[in-house]
Amino acid sequence: MPKQPLLPRKKPRQARAAVTVETILEAAARVLSKRSLDGFNTNRIAEVAGVSVGSIYQYFPNKAALVAALIGRAQDSLADAVERSLQRSQGQRLERVLLALIDVAIEHQFGDAVLAAALDHEEQRLPLGQMLSATQHRIAKAVQEALQAHPELAKTTVTATTTIDCFTIAKALIESEATRPKPDLAALRKRVLLALQGYLLQPATKTIPRKRTRTDTQSVQESP
Repeated sequence: MPKQPLLPRKKPRQARAAVTVETILEAAARVLSKRSLDGFNTNRIAEVAGVSVGSIYQYFPNKAALVAALIGRAQDSLADAVERSLQRSQGQRLERVLLALIDVAIEHQFGDAVLAAALDHEEQRLPLGQMLSATQHRIAKAVQEALQAHPELAKTTVTATTTIDCFTIAKALIESEATRPKPDLAALRKRVLLALQGYLLQPATKTIPRKRTRTDTQSVQESP
């Protein structure tokens, strides 16, 4: 089965065309938000956007390309929010820095839960790794640099792996909470904070000498 093209047919060059594309994407997001993937079709999107179906296909070759554009837009919005959060929390205690980032992640997941769930599902299904790598690198770089410069982490070696681990911890807890019928976001916020603090501020591992047992003594005595 041939792969579906995921890139737009063309980029809008004129202001009017750019407005049309943005209107289509806003309509697509509204349809996904209200009807999820089951009710996501170009006829409904065209109706909500107030454009013809032909106008949609003029820019997007298929529904998958529309979803890919929505995912890219959501990731760009997340990156912007992360960078703004880090700028606002400069000079604050580590706890405040982490809580601000956690709030961004929770808002991204629960601000429009139906839309977020649909985009998460499609992000896993569609081959978007290359498309999203630049934005994900942008987010990871900003967070890593902020953690490396924080005085409370002066004794912690913050690497790219450290940052990825933090993302993995937060993402797992947040997405797990999203599956609950009634998510408790206040409790989730505290749980994610404790998990990240525990990971980032864990004491250096020391090798503790094991007490020599009677068996160990006998082995030493019996060895040639």
